[in-house]
Amino acid sequence: MGESFHVVAEKALTLRGYAQAMYAWFGKETNIRYMAWDQWKETVCQEDAELTWEHIVHCPNCSIVKAKRLLDYEPRYTSLQAVQESVQWLIDNKGLN
Repeated sequence: MGESFHVVAEKALTLRGYAQAMYAWFGKETNIRYMAWDQWKETVCQEDAELTWEHIVHCPNCSIVKAKRLLDYEPRYTSLQAVQESVQWLIDNKGLN
């Protein structure tokens, strides 16, 4: 009673790592380059820039160590498996055009 737990992926994934993995999943080669924030935000709409900035600056650092130790918690999916299953569902159900 009175305990709180994080339920997150076991391993962290950077935005670059996520992009590279998803490109590979679609059978594509990545062509990623770093840009200064002020330069990058000019390449997207203001709403996307604001959402991305909020994600970056408020990205939490959580751990499942406590849940594993006290509850024997084991994630069913990795971060990529969860995203890939969701994207596959969208593709299968014509949700991605």
